[in-house]
Amino acid sequence: KRRREPTTELARRQNTEKVGNFTSALLGNFTSALTDVKGAVVTADAMHAQRDAAEPVIGKGGDYVLALKGNQGSLRKDAKAWLEDPGNAKKMLSHQQAGRGHGREETRTATVCHDIGPLQDAHRWPGLAAIGKVESVRVSEGRTRTETRYYIMSRKMSPEDFLKAVRNHWAIENRLHWVLDVRMREDDLRNRTGHGPENLAAVRRLVVSIVHLMDDKLSIRRRLLRAAQVPDYRLELIANAAKLAEKL
Repeated sequence: KRRREPTTELARRQNTEKVGNFTSALLGNFTSALTDVKGAVVTADAMHAQRDAAEPVIGKGGDYVLALKGNQGSLRKDAKAWLEDPGNAKKMLSHQQAGRGHGREETRTATVCHDIGPLQDAHRWPGLAAIGKVESVRVSEGRTRTETRYYIMSRKMSPEDFLKAVRNHWAIENRLHWVLDVRMREDDLRNRTGHGPENLAAVRRLVVSIVHLMDDKLSIRRRLLRAAQVPDYRLELIANAAKLAEKL
């Protein structure tokens, strides 16, 4: 039986004036979770596209695939320009996947470039070896939506492996947030002051991670319901997570 990949998200960014302090807290959660990553590919969203996140991954023998957004404006701008420059077309490697499901058709095109010497010289990013982008075209109910995401990576990956890493990251995020929104009704919660929202969000994410790690025949909904009603099952969930953590 195939086991779900262990996943933990401890925090999300809230509306706060203490952006710098909160970003540091997020990086602390991220780096403290890096235990045995040697030979592994670590993926993270744009919040973690920072040198302080990339350096420990490289230092512990792992590789990263990090999304780029506004928090790395100059790097994202240069990566986008490099990938979209017709003069660099021969340096690109691409792979396309198409699929259909949930009433929509989607085509994803992954493009990577390993020949990025000028970007490496200009930005001196820790371990930077390649850049890439994923273009998604969705057709649903007669409407077409196009989205392009840009990434940096410390391994010269094939476009197939790059797309697989990105899609795995998306699957983790989608699964986690579906449980939080639908099963835990996170959007309906009214705690808004102080550090309460951040602390409770961390607890909810930890709970979801522990529940996902359990290898029984129950659905996530039934596990949560049983955990709420049966104290011994709660202890079983925690003991299972602890046992798996010891193997890391």
